[in-house]
Amino acid sequence: MNTYYFPSGPKILISVFSKDKQLKFTTVQEAIQFSLTFFGEIEEETKATLIRWCSCYSQRKQPQSLIYLIENKLENEFKAKVVRALDNIPIGATASYQDIASIAGNKKACRAVGNICRVNIFPIFIPCHRVISKNKTVGGYAFGSELKQHLLEYERVLS
Repeated sequence: MNTYYFPSGPKILISVFSKDKQLKFTTVQEAIQFSLTFFGEIEEETKATLIRWCSCYSQRKQPQSLIYLIENKLENEFKAKVVRALDNIPIGATASYQDIASIAGNKKACRAVGNICRVNIFPIFIPCHRVISKNKTVGGYAFGSELKQHLLEYERVLS
């Protein structure tokens, strides 16, 4: 297990487990946590990539894009465009659901963008938490709006 602690901003731990095929994120002060379960074994190369990403992110450096890890799992072109747009939101920045829908080619598909974010299999790595409501409120998040707020606060410090 490799655990990364972010020393400033919200206290967030990211743990990469290969044995039980999970990625766990925990905010220490608020005891917010969630786990991602990988179906099948995590390849050592993928695990190493996730560890490098976490290490870079925790050291306040822009991590490499990990979109290539999921590109073959995207069922249609609209979803692929949405995920690419998410991946292009820089650390410290946000975009609205409508912004992402417009970039993906259908400005009225805000709800579809929200659904794609909700089922994102690599949250944080593919930064769906950077998508907020048009009125600048945090909006929903599959793992809770508190974690989303913590992540956004941490990333504002990074930018």
